[in-house]
Amino acid sequence: MLTELAVHLGIYGAIGLLVVAAFSAYVARSILKPPYSHPASKAPLKKEGLAPPWGDATDPLKDHGIPFSDVEFATEGGHTLRGWFIDRRRAGEVSSSGDAASGDEAGSASGSSTAGAAAAPATSVSRERRTARSRSRDDICVVFVHGGGRDRRAFLRHTPLVCETAGFSALLYDARGHGASDLDHVGLSYGIREHEDVVHAVRYVREKLKFGKVILFGTSVGAYSSILATVKLPDEAVAGVIAENPFRNIRDQIRGIVLNLAFRKVVCRRNEMGVWLSTPVRKVVDVFVWWLVARGLGKAAHAPAHDASAVIHRIKQPMLFMHGTGDTVIHHDHTHDLFKRTTSSRSKSMWIAPDAEHTALFNVHPEEYERRVLGFLEARVREHLDGMSRHES
Repeated sequence: MLTELAVHLGIYGAIGLLVVAAFSAYVARSILKPPYSHPASKAPLKKEGLAPPWGDATDPLKDHGIPFSDVEFATEGGHTLRGWFIDRRRAGEVSSSGDAASGDEAGSASGSSTAGAAAAPATSVSRERRTARSRSRDDICVVFVHGGGRDRRAFLRHTPLVCETAGFSALLYDARGHGASDLDHVGLSYGIREHEDVVHAVRYVREKLKFGKVILFGTSVGAYSSILATVKLPDEAVAGVIAENPFRNIRDQIRGIVLNLAFRKVVCRRNEMGVWLSTPVRKVVDVFVWWLVARGLGKAAHAPAHDASAVIHRIKQPMLFMHGTGDTVIHHDHTHDLFKRTTSSRSKSMWIAPDAEHTALFNVHPEEYERRVLGFLEARVREHLDGMSRHES
């Protein structure tokens, strides 16, 4: 009797272990090869790759009437990255209507031609200040860095805000194995390869497009990659970093995916009692999944240089962190932790947006999003202008 029971338990245990192993393999494959990562170089940007927050994204001209150029640049390994460049440089351009308004207001307030004449030098100084401010803005390019398994269209809906309202030039590109860029490895490396692409994008912008500085604007894996890249790049190359829903390191993100997506969403259908009861199995799955993912990524997955929480203290540039409380892909605790670890930044700020889901802050809170992003961008223009003035003097 006991022998028969032991046999049955052994059989059921073996079946259970096989199920756990199979489920773990499925989760690990989904993590490393997201559904919309492209399996070939120069793959077209298909409708199937659109994320819900993006809307029906096509390109800057068709969607927003913003002219752009198709660009491409190479990585050290000889792979070609492709994207869109929006050039908003207007060196020396000053609004004549704004100058006229300033002069008229000065004359009207004084009530005499003499006072109006006295105001002329101030108007000239104001014009020179605006001209210098324009040169400062024209020397900065915003580099958008999309998330894992996605492409450059992730930030297409942001281009009117950044390029028209704020007046910045911008580069939107596809990482390796994403969008129309060349294939290196099929799938995603959670910032290991992607941050190298950010470095190449910054070099391209500065060396070929002749910008002095960049502002990195990344979401999800793109935010994580921007953090890693900023640590490697010269301080003078990066004016600031906007990190939208980043994660602290690869291991913790995999653990979060297993909990929030694999179990809470898929297995337990958001039943919290089920999530609690499945804890022992989930912990086994987590170990299996991490072993498979780490095996796929190689030794680089364990390198401190690829752990944002371990290197972010080295970033001196200003940083804006943003995250939504409704994010089930990357919990906002990651941003809280990274914010605390950002100890060398000249200035840092954090916005935790109520109820916003992953990469959807812009859609849920457009006015607050615009206020915070524009404020950060304008502050970088002022900083760069001050730096230019000190250099010229």
